[in-house]
Amino acid sequence: MLLDESRFAGKSVLLAGPARTLEADLKGLSATDFDIIVKMNNGLFVPLPFERGHTLRCDVLFHSLTEDITPVTPQALDTAAVRHLVHRTTGKGRFPLTLDASRALGSESRSINLIAPECYQTLSARLGGFSPTTGLTCLNYLLKCNTDRLVIGGFTFFQTKYQPGYDDRDKSDADSIARVKHLAHHDPDAERKIAQQLIDDARLAGKSVVLGPAVEAALQGQYLNR
Repeated sequence: MLLDESRFAGKSVLLAGPARTLEADLKGLSATDFDIIVKMNNGLFVPLPFERGHTLRCDVLFHSLTEDITPVTPQALDTAAVRHLVHRTTGKGRFPLTLDASRALGSESRSINLIAPECYQTLSARLGGFSPTTGLTCLNYLLKCNTDRLVIGGFTFFQTKYQPGYDDRDKSDADSIARVKHLAHHDPDAERKIAQQLIDDARLAGKSVVLGPAVEAALQGQYLNR
């Protein structure tokens, strides 16, 4: 049931985050540039804003399977042609959710997978006990895979609001920052620094990691100064 890293070996992969800046990060690209497109949570329902045509395509979906997110349906997974639904599980206590998803959402063409809970727990320790987001968990996993190229877009570490249709509770970037601070579930600044370290380590290992311009800006904290 563990997601096999070899599925990404030698592939051109897009990791599409949910930030409103995703369109800028995808400028000049199209879905056909990628062997595998990876999205997260409510991204299942939001078209990718490619310059050369929007698409709901999502080959791999990382999902927390928590109640605060729009429920996944077989129809939505079929529409996006999801081949792997990956439960970002926090530990063995959440495994029943994985089994429930397998029964309700799995099919001959779609597997329900998980990543080792130890990956989540290691990130949580690095975050000083804060919960890693699905995005950071996914990023950490993909950077360990032997991809031919990993393109990352739509990540601003809560410095901006989400793209339209993903989660419209926040009306401004300031709303997003205030909400995350109030909930005190994640540590965006620590996640930003850890993400940079993970990317640096992957590049030192010889991996091709391409960051969208807005991701670069967010890693430097530029949106916080606007």
